[in-house]
Amino acid sequence: MNNVKNLMVIALLLLSSVTGFTSCNDDDNVELNYVDIGLVCTPPDNLEGVKMNKIIIQLTDKTTMQTRDIAFNDTIDSSVHFNVKKGLYDLSLTANITYQTDGHEKTGQICGTLQSIEVIQQKTTLDISTYLYEVQHNFVLAEIFFRGSLTPEGKSYSADKYFRLYNNSSEALDAQGLAIAESEFSSTTKREYTPNIIDSDMAIGALYMIPRGTPIWVEPGGSLLLVDVAKDHTEANSNSFDEREADFEWYDDNPYYPDVDTETPNLVKLYCYTLSIWTPHSRGYKSYALAQIPASVTPENYVENYKYNYSYEFVNGDFHRTMNQESYRLPNSWIVDAVNLSVESEFQWIPIHPSLDKSYTYCGKINDSKTTYGMSVRRKTLPNNFLQDTNNSAIDFLPEQIADPYFKFHN
Repeated sequence: MNNVKNLMVIALLLLSSVTGFTSCNDDDNVELNYVDIGLVCTPPDNLEGVKMNKIIIQLTDKTTMQTRDIAFNDTIDSSVHFNVKKGLYDLSLTANITYQTDGHEKTGQICGTLQSIEVIQQKTTLDISTYLYEVQHNFVLAEIFFRGSLTPEGKSYSADKYFRLYNNSSEALDAQGLAIAESEFSSTTKREYTPNIIDSDMAIGALYMIPRGTPIWVEPGGSLLLVDVAKDHTEANSNSFDEREADFEWYDDNPYYPDVDTETPNLVKLYCYTLSIWTPHSRGYKSYALAQIPASVTPENYVENYKYNYSYEFVNGDFHRTMNQESYRLPNSWIVDAVNLSVESEFQWIPIHPSLDKSYTYCGKINDSKTTYGMSVRRKTLPNNFLQDTNNSAIDFLPEQIADPYFKFHN
């Protein structure tokens, strides 16, 4: 009996030692899975004596697409430290700053982003360049419904796509002359386009403008709904919307594929690449801009003065060919808001200047996703009837939202 007891005691001691050893290994593994990050912030050029406070770092794990916010409230000069699990991340930073200019102290906000940062070393130092973000209270693209909906029979339905424009200011704004543009280039295909106009213009494939002639006043926190066809789509698709209350529709008068024209006012088409009917890209491969077209620009002189002829090298194995293409350009100085869209599994580049939008938002992480029909991207809300607008769509927008053309951003 004593021998049995002794064997049991020895067995328990061995078990406890094995358990303790495993636990220690688990702790070591957890520790080894995390990396100490030193983030060095380079302030915008020509700013002196910069001090940062109320810093918010948002990390997006590109494997899981989960986000994590890290906040620092203390005032610092240039760098912060934090721990993060090993992986592949997108990183964005916003911070309030004080700085010196002309002998006076001023305040402002800076922003910066890093994309596809591979964190694998135990200690890593990252450098992030920042720019001075000046809040422009104007119209913004509040919601984009580009996916279209799905019929009860499982077929795609695209005639119900829409854009919501929102007055993100504290005063009434006149919307006449505002225009929606779709980029010529896709975020999923990067080429060396010549000439490269990205610093001054956005290459566009479609441009539709709210007509001029009568002021169209939109109150603070108010919005306009721009749709493809302003009709009750539930009659054709019970999963769609009644869009008869839309403010404007884009209408393509052409001999090739008759469009549906309703009593809702039409947008003015300045240019579109298609000879039939335009629809925003259903997978979200394009960028969209909201622009204020100068009063001196008419549809006639726009197509005359803003043509963009470009070329690129098409390569397929050993085959090379110079491709010459024709499109149009939209000056960056006209653009009041821009939103990049993409699909993570296909993303290659941002096809517009990063000062307009430094990242992208999405509906669906993979190219063949069929679960995002009926979903949109929608801008985040802030207090006092404002929507978030830091020119960084990855943090300004909520992806994969259930589309609602009459969504109330504020109660």
